[in-house]
Amino acid sequence: MDEATLKAFDKTRDFSNKSVHALCYAPHSSLYFDTSGNVRVCCHNYAHPAGNILKNSLDEIWSGEKIKILRAALERNCFGPGCDFCRFQTAEGNFANAAMLRFDRFAISHDQLWPLQMEFSISNSCNLECVMCRGQWSSAIRARREKLPPLPRLYSDAFFDSLRKYLPHLKRMRFLGGEPFLIAEYFKLWEAMIADGLTIPCHVTTNGTQYNRNIERVMDHLPMSFAVSMDGATKATLESIRVNAVYE
Repeated sequence: MDEATLKAFDKTRDFSNKSVHALCYAPHSSLYFDTSGNVRVCCHNYAHPAGNILKNSLDEIWSGEKIKILRAALERNCFGPGCDFCRFQTAEGNFANAAMLRFDRFAISHDQLWPLQMEFSISNSCNLECVMCRGQWSSAIRARREKLPPLPRLYSDAFFDSLRKYLPHLKRMRFLGGEPFLIAEYFKLWEAMIADGLTIPCHVTTNGTQYNRNIERVMDHLPMSFAVSMDGATKATLESIRVNAVYE
């Protein structure tokens, strides 16, 4: 990024709670877990995962060389490996809706010991077959439309046990799907948080079709916010796009 563009971008940002300057703070603050076991710094960086839960411990991932490469590049005000989405998004110098601004919310120390946000997209369990979706994110599509076997369940009890020491340090958690309220692993994690008396703000992106006592219990104990995916304001539109959904 050229110096003039960087200066203009920095004028829109608040560095008062940062002890290190970086173009993006995703690798300083966040871990994103996907269905293949890869751990990324954000949802957009597919090409340079920080590690994989089947090969690396969380400690190795958070303190490993691959995440350090990203931190170092961004501290030089350069897009790091795998940062193609934000490079393309800001190529014209428009930063107003830049994805990387999401990570400016966190206070960052020079030696950040713990991640402050975790995002989970670890299962494709879903009851809908939306026309724009595919089996990677919908078990119903994978079984019926693609006629493929279920995705393997990679996130074990041992993984969640290793996660537990990280939870008290988190400032935010995000749960994606599939449909989060059909993912057993999320309930396992939420129950651990409730048992430990944690009140980490949780954001859930849901299709809005699920509600039961287990969901109500989680909502009663944890601060939760929601994005409800609808894709239509009428019965005909919604049900034609979100196959298996019922408008009412």
